[in-house]
Amino acid sequence: MRSKKLTRQIRKAIGNEFDESSVPEMLKHLRSTSLAEQLEPLAKFAEGLSELLDQVDTTYAQLDEKVAVAEKSLTVSSAELAEANHNLFSTNHMLDAMVNSLGQGFFLFGPDGICLPMSSRACQTLLEIDPSGKSLTDVLRIAPEKRDVFSQWLALLFSEPMDFDDLAMSGPRNFPHSLGLIIGLEFKPVRDVEGKIIYIVIIATDHTAVYEADRKALKMYAYATMVVSILKEPDLFKGFVYHSRKFFKEINRSIAKDQLEASELNSLKRSLHTIKGSAGTYGFMELKSQIHQVETTLTEMPDSRIHQFLKEKMPEVERSFEQILIEHQDIIGDTEQTTPKREITVSVLKGFAFRMRGQPGVESSLYSDFIEELLCVPVAGLVQRYDPVLQETAKKLEKKVS
Repeated sequence: MRSKKLTRQIRKAIGNEFDESSVPEMLKHLRSTSLAEQLEPLAKFAEGLSELLDQVDTTYAQLDEKVAVAEKSLTVSSAELAEANHNLFSTNHMLDAMVNSLGQGFFLFGPDGICLPMSSRACQTLLEIDPSGKSLTDVLRIAPEKRDVFSQWLALLFSEPMDFDDLAMSGPRNFPHSLGLIIGLEFKPVRDVEGKIIYIVIIATDHTAVYEADRKALKMYAYATMVVSILKEPDLFKGFVYHSRKFFKEINRSIAKDQLEASELNSLKRSLHTIKGSAGTYGFMELKSQIHQVETTLTEMPDSRIHQFLKEKMPEVERSFEQILIEHQDIIGDTEQTTPKREITVSVLKGFAFRMRGQPGVESSLYSDFIEELLCVPVAGLVQRYDPVLQETAKKLEKKVS
């Protein structure tokens, strides 16, 4: 019995009247006619028709089997593909959740300086922009006058003529956030199988809370330093207040004139530096920082602008100094009674001692007592007050000092 597929093809080609069982009778008739010789090719065809149909039927069956196997394979492949897609989606979803839960900004850029279309949601808060598809110079808000140098730096990062971490350190370390947040930037390379850098990852981290904690801790340390230093050596502190006020009066007289002499400017710089050092000793870190900024500006400023600059800045420094005394009056005490009763230079005392030693009848013990009481100063009292500054410097240098 022929397959349905072959039966349909025979009916389509010959018609419904064809009956394969009549082929032998038709073959016998063809060979018995007077035209048997001329009809021999047709007779041979009829003779082999049954075998031909068997072969076609077998071929159809083989094709059907192959199709069935292919369909089965396709079904399995589709299921496997669906499962793989599901697993990939789950992995990406989990990775996305993990990255976004870190609260850090992650995004990549290529050698052309264009950011890839993938980033963590934190970028929109930390960098105030979605980096996807944007120029890195725009994302990091590189100033127009610095963009050429920045582009050269990027080219060096990807060509890597030296260690990547060393090169990265010379790039932007912080992002200028409009709300004043302290956003740190890190750069990490993404390499191909040959080790060549193909992308660079930027990691943006909000350090504001850590910075604030450090600032508060430093402020508390400065306050403790001030209290200990003042209570331990009140006379030295009163001397600091006295000489600082004396300096401010002198500088106010100098800058009130039409012109500031070179000698007056040099004296001002020395006195200002001394006050800065004492401010650090007593824990007045904001005053110290303010004076340091004035010193830095003076070194970079042309001489023609110095006089006007001092007229503007020195009153601010003096106000900061007086404000500190007011804010900490409960610790400092009455700062109006700080003028020493009498100032006598060491040279005058030494001269007097020399003359006293040469006078007849003056006992040697009196001379020794004079030297010890009026000229000698305990070394510990002079160096201990610098311990807070020493400890602060050691901390910055990651050293331990005893």
